[in-house]
Parts: sequence; structure tokens; C-alpha cells
Amino acid sequence: MSQVQEQTLELQKLLRDKLGVRANSFSTALRKAGRRLPRRMRRYGQELALAEPLAEHPKLRNTLDNSRLSTAAERLRE
Repeated sequence: MSQVQEQTLELQKLLRDKLGVRANSFSTALRKAGRRLPRRMRRYGQELALAEPLAEHPKLRNTLDNSRLSTAAERLRE
């Protein structure tokens, strides 16, 4: 499991605990959270949601900017 996938799983659990959002994937949880998240946080979440399928592919995983994605995850975690 890649770093991005671990971060999205953790954030999905946080969305469930804090906002009561129940979903099978991070992108669905983010969509269901909707306007309960500030606009900037939704953008960080969208970055992670777009990167999640790329992180599953072995060669495309190398194209991701891990520092930017980890920063987005940190900001969402706050």
C-alpha cells in the first residue's frame, strides 16, 4: 500500500468520525462531506482523490508529487 493510499484511508476515517460521513472510498466520502468542509480543504481533498487511482498503478505512482500530497493530507488532518 502506498503512502497516498494510507493517507486517504486515514482521512476517510477522520471524515467518518468528525462529520459522520459513511462511504466506501475517500472520493465518495469527500463528495458526501461537501460544503461541511471549507473550500480550501475540499481542494486539498480533491488533489488526494485524483492521485489515489494513480497511486495504485506501479509506474504512474512515480509521477506523483508526494511532498505536495503529504502537505495536502496534513492540512486536511488539521
